[in-house]
Amino acid sequence: YDNAALAASGGADVAVDASNRVLVAGWFGDDLHRTDAVVMRLTSGGALDTAFSGDGIVTFDDGEDEVASAVTVDGAGRVLLAGSARTANNSAGYMFLARLTSAGALDNTFATAGIYESTNTGDRGYDAAMASGNRPVVMGIRSGAMILWRFAENGTLDATFDGDGIVTSGGAGEYRIGRGLCVHSDDTVKVAG
Repeated sequence: YDNAALAASGGADVAVDASNRVLVAGWFGDDLHRTDAVVMRLTSGGALDTAFSGDGIVTFDDGEDEVASAVTVDGAGRVLLAGSARTANNSAGYMFLARLTSAGALDNTFATAGIYESTNTGDRGYDAAMASGNRPVVMGIRSGAMILWRFAENGTLDATFDGDGIVTSGGAGEYRIGRGLCVHSDDTVKVAG
């Protein structure tokens, strides 16, 4: 698929839903020379799926720069988009996880109005996968340490995952970046970086 309207853009991740529709996550440059996170859904034939947000494209613009690094689909067909954002008031940035309905609208039953934003500046989200019970797992970096967030289905941190929903590895003179993530059927999380 080639879309001239998103000429200043890049893809970062791909997923396929249960109906063989292809989701592509990434970014595109806007008119103010900033980036916005984007997810596109294509039909199995490769055309933009107009049943997804009316034109097949959903953007996420929280102020300055946003990049979607990962896309996955839960068991209910909802689309989860993870990445990093930076606003004028938070130049170091934060990790975000957004959940969209299968029609491409923000799912207001997830986190706050469909979007979870980490509270630690400098957090980055690089990959995402699904655990059982439609619980998303996001991997990224925080202050030089690799970090995993696991969420409950409603978008709150899952306290059954290490007590607070967050696991870190590294830091204090070490620099670890996780780049790949998978969740096994027994909910064991594997990372590579």
